[in-house]
Amino acid sequence: YPTRVMVMAHYALELINFSAWHRSQGLLIRGLNVQVSQGQTVAFTSAHQQTRDVLMHSLIGRHQLKQGSVRFLNMESILLNTSNIHDFGVVHCDPELGIVPHLNCEENLLLPPNNRTLVGGGLSLWEIFHLFPALENTLNSLSSGLSDDLKLQLAWARALRTGARIFIFERLAHTLPAI
Repeated sequence: YPTRVMVMAHYALELINFSAWHRSQGLLIRGLNVQVSQGQTVAFTSAHQQTRDVLMHSLIGRHQLKQGSVRFLNMESILLNTSNIHDFGVVHCDPELGIVPHLNCEENLLLPPNNRTLVGGGLSLWEIFHLFPALENTLNSLSSGLSDDLKLQLAWARALRTGARIFIFERLAHTLPAI
């Protein structure tokens, strides 16, 4: 008899029958199924800010009123908190959390990651400056004085230095111009 080999796909992100609730507004997301392959980009949109926030915060472990399955790289994460989700190579690129405002751009780039785990395979400073040339021109500038788009680029650059594999952005189109 021929042997059948079953190959399981390893998605960067997979949501299976995912639902989430807001404390005062009730059920906001019902039965969402999404499969995002490695190297793929996906945008979650909604006319309601609260729905977007609940989804993003659910993915990064900051929202607890949820059920179903959230898998990063084929590992279940729905019950994990933010610090454990970092271990999967998932980074929430938020300028408010991703950079230290009283340090300059270069000092921020040289800091170790905020999470306890360095994934490995991160980009060098040369590679960072190739992707974000504006950052090289602002190395000595205090991070708190950078424009919103440069702060986001710096947060993203810090994440790329750690070797993160999955990047989660909120309101990306409003703050990041074409690079």
